[in-house]
Amino acid sequence: MKPGFVSGMRRRLSLPGALLCAAWLVGCGGGDDDDDSADDGTADDGTADDGDDGSGEISFSDDIAPIFAAKCNFCHHPNSATELDLTNPFGEEGMVGRRSIAFEVYGDDQEFIVDQGNPDGSFILTKVEGTDLDPEVEGGAMPLQIAPLDDAQVDDVVAWIEGGAADDATFDAVSDILGTDDQTLGRASGKCTLCHYEGSPPPRLNILDPFGEEGLVEVAASLGGVRVVPGSPDESVLIEKITGNPDSGEQMPFNPEPMTADEIATLSAWIEAGALEN
Repeated sequence: MKPGFVSGMRRRLSLPGALLCAAWLVGCGGGDDDDDSADDGTADDGTADDGDDGSGEISFSDDIAPIFAAKCNFCHHPNSATELDLTNPFGEEGMVGRRSIAFEVYGDDQEFIVDQGNPDGSFILTKVEGTDLDPEVEGGAMPLQIAPLDDAQVDDVVAWIEGGAADDATFDAVSDILGTDDQTLGRASGKCTLCHYEGSPPPRLNILDPFGEEGLVEVAASLGGVRVVPGSPDESVLIEKITGNPDSGEQMPFNPEPMTADEIATLSAWIEAGALEN
């Protein structure tokens, strides 16, 4: 059991209005429970795998994504009717830092589906731990029609949220958006390396090495501020530029299509998680 969580003892937060299954946190059906053993977080001997690699840390890609794959993604996938995509919980249709319908429509005190660093404020845990939910208030417990998350799986999700609900593999996705060194100046490259490479004209921005002296992370921007402030997308000039903040000059990228909402969300999540090279 992870620190800060006592299984079965979390206070269930009631919702003051109707919150039902056609919305963001609806049923995670998916057929018979017989098929739910391969990737459900159990070890080869059938016992629960608590996901702890010995370091005491929970990895999204190693520990949390397999739980979602086994329990949630059948219903919660890109462009699903639920409008909740747990194959990418960090995207626009994901759940990390995303307000719940319960909050936006009914004023519930759990504002976010996943509130980073705050398991008790995360509506996702009310859904997966609920045993006496009022279907006309909280909706049904999740997942629907298959076995619920076991204690070890819930503990892992709690520990992941307590640790900031970070994506440990975000930089791979970030580099695909920005561009990689074998794509420099190629029309099939990412959105940025067409213009920003080693030796490019001023403002001397080399996005092929975002952690270097002329890169992004903790590097001063020519117009003031810092290109990427680890932990703070709102203070990062990069986010201002790609979202078209008029105080930051012309919106970037200049030549390719603008960043999509999902691409902006991916970059913001990487910065929020510390802008790490991982």
